[in-house]
Amino acid sequence: MYGRPLYAPGIQIDPELFSRYKIDRVPATVFATGVRRAKGARGRTEGDSAVVTVGEYYRIDGDYSLRANLERINQEAKSAGLERLISSLR
Repeated sequence: MYGRPLYAPGIQIDPELFSRYKIDRVPATVFATGVRRAKGARGRTEGDSAVVTVGEYYRIDGDYSLRANLERINQEAKSAGLERLISSLR
């Protein structure tokens, strides 16, 4: 086997996420920090605010490449982890 990927970004299509991240147009790219599930919340959607908390999040709408969206998001987020992901996409 190839082992675990270096980066495993979560790609989700979940109606509850539209509400949580105020998505009203698609496509949309969201980068969320501090995602924490309460004990016993395994398998529950990130959109369920009763059992999942989220720190800051950044959203961008538009039909651009994933890399371009992440670069634009990281202008505000200034995340070293996100920068590594962007570099791997170049």
